[in-house]
Amino acid sequence: HAHGWPDVNLFFGGVHTARRSAQRGFEGVGDPRREGVAIVV
Repeated sequence: HAHGWPDVNLFFGGVHTARRSAQRGFEGVGDPRREGVAIVV
């Protein structure tokens, strides 16, 4: 799901993501600048 902003936006938030890879299974990354973490259980 993606949201496009109608005007220029200066949002400086963190970046966190998760994905499923056929070769590596589930992966995740949390932006350490925003205390983000990823744990695969």
